Amino acid sequence: MFLTILLAGAINAPSPVDWLQQLQAEPFEQSRPKAVIIQTREFAASTAISLYETRSADGTGTESSIWHARREVRTGDDRVVAWTSTVSCAPLFSVVVALERLALPNVELRQPSVDQFPTPAPVMGSLHQTHLVWVTAWDSGNAPVQLTLESLGSGPPKQIYDLVDAQLSDCW
Repeated sequence: MFLTILLAGAINAPSPVDWLQQLQAEPFEQSRPKAVIIQTREFAASTAISLYETRSADGTGTESSIWHARREVRTGDDRVVAWTSTVSCAPLFSVVVALERLALPNVELRQPSVDQFPTPAPVMGSLHQTHLVWVTAWDSGNAPVQLTLESLGSGPPKQIYDLVDAQLSDCW
């Protein structure tokens, strides 16, 4: 009976992809987020950090950008939102630079044969956590793209979330 209740809760809970779509649509000063990083745990609880860039003129004809971060913690139907920016949180710019320098995972579609290429078992981490990263990007030909990385338990999306969460922990 416990398993049935647990599965029913998992089926009714919004997925990280649903929350990502909602967060991507959250405008701030008429701009959409440049990046969204989500950590989901225990089905109906999640923490998401969205990054926005705004530009302003300083009166001398020079335009400067300010980065803003929005942190949303959801537990069931409750949500708590906090904001910070590069004006009050110096580490935020380092987070933006770190996201721009992400090393993406190698794409490997073939499942290597154990006989040909023995590999260690994957590092799974906590299987009760899902991490998702969505960013706007440009390829080497300057064409705009959107990248989405999702992992269960461990991997680059978890590492990215942990980095951003640690860097901005004193800013909320």
